[in-house]
Amino acid sequence: MTVRQAGHEPNSGAGQGNFDDRLVLLFCQSLKAQQDVGKVTSALIAVKDKLEVVEEKVNQTWRPTEAQEKLLRNLIKHFFVQPQYSYLTVTGLVEDYIQAYAITIRLGLYQKDATMRNVVTTFIHKAYHDIKSNLRKAVFTSITKRTPLDKFVKKIIQDYHLPQLPSNSPQNILAAMALLRDIAFPLAGKENTRGADTGFWREVEKKLEDLTKEMGLESRSTDAWLDWEVSIIDADNTHFTRHLVATAPALQPQAIAVSGMVGAQLLPLGGESSDASDVMNGEVDISTMNLAATAGA
Repeated sequence: MTVRQAGHEPNSGAGQGNFDDRLVLLFCQSLKAQQDVGKVTSALIAVKDKLEVVEEKVNQTWRPTEAQEKLLRNLIKHFFVQPQYSYLTVTGLVEDYIQAYAITIRLGLYQKDATMRNVVTTFIHKAYHDIKSNLRKAVFTSITKRTPLDKFVKKIIQDYHLPQLPSNSPQNILAAMALLRDIAFPLAGKENTRGADTGFWREVEKKLEDLTKEMGLESRSTDAWLDWEVSIIDADNTHFTRHLVATAPALQPQAIAVSGMVGAQLLPLGGESSDASDVMNGEVDISTMNLAATAGA
């Protein structure tokens, strides 16, 4: 063995020892890290389980706030006061509107959560039938009291139309209400018979179906539809007041708060909110809402 070799071997042994020590240290650190990850994972699983329980309990008891219920009712009312090709579409129009602009009306989870969607849909359908019944009663009452069409429609707009309220009664709304009164008049006797089914809304749907077959679904601004509006309004005025009442022209599409026309593209109530913290609750000031308009023009 040379002197160089003899002097080198101790250094080689020391280097190997240091390397082995580092491997042992890394192995121990790895085991510690695995233990830490395991603890964190267990904690996260426990938190997840608790959150699922909380979520289930919240879903079981969730319902719209008073402000949200008021807004939903007013949306339904607003679609009822707008001229429709069929009043059977009102719930679908309201649901489509909420789906598109849920965040704006503080129902952001409606788009994602099936439970919330089911609760809201159930509320909409119940409110729809209540509002539909109340409108029918208002129509029959206006006939019994021989209320002039313009006076009746002004009251309906005040009760059913979301802001901004038109200063004059639009011709298309006057015509829609005149049609309801025309159908209700021969059925008025049944209205006061306890337990009797007047068949009012069935007759309304039949008449609307006949009108759409005759004048089309593309637009309510055609000459045929406009002539029909003037005719049905004049007939109502002649029948109930024996004189013509001057009517305002139909609102232009951009002035109508929300169109109930089939095929209309609903626009947002206002700027979309980016604050996700208030998507379930919070007050909605209906008086300041600016419902953009589109009509089947």
